[in-house]
Amino acid sequence: MNTPTLPSRRFSILPSNSILLFAVGIPLVLWLFYGGENPEPGTSGTIDATAAVVTDAQGTAGSKVAGVHPQSTAATPAPPATAAPLPPLPAIQTLKDLNTIADGPWPVAEKIRLLTAAARLANPSNMPSEAAKRLVFIVKDADYPALMAPVLFDPQMPVEVLESIALNMHSRPPEVVKPLLERLAASPDHPLHIEATETLAFHRQAGSL
Repeated sequence: MNTPTLPSRRFSILPSNSILLFAVGIPLVLWLFYGGENPEPGTSGTIDATAAVVTDAQGTAGSKVAGVHPQSTAATPAPPATAAPLPPLPAIQTLKDLNTIADGPWPVAEKIRLLTAAARLANPSNMPSEAAKRLVFIVKDADYPALMAPVLFDPQMPVEVLESIALNMHSRPPEVVKPLLERLAASPDHPLHIEATETLAFHRQAGSL
């Protein structure tokens, strides 16, 4: 007669307390391993220490954390540079001096004053005409009536200088020279009286004035 044998231990059913241990222990281990609560979608479960403050190549601190602002590093503006004093105006003795004046850094009014004085010189003989060329060259349209009127009505101004200015007036806009033309036309003793009167009549007939 065969004697019955007990089942092998490896096939034995686990006791109830072992089942409870696995049921509670495995989730606990998983929870501890993955750090507890799940992070929000799209974010990391750890904090990058370098994300709080970032320093660029120039050493300027910037913040990636909302509400944190880097300390202002704006430099104090430097005071405006003081303009260098102008050199003294040279005396005009030669034709070369005319160019020095016309091309120099001085105010236009000062250049006009010196060139007007040079235009009255009789030596060298071409000094008046050369001074007149530079006079009309440096004066802009906006300043033309105000700066050229004293020259045109200077009783000591040579006629050749006046004629050079009259020739230049033809190349200026009619509305720029209109005040000068009207004043010359109203001065019968002026050397440019007849020319100014005819020029005014021409512009009025053409409708340009």
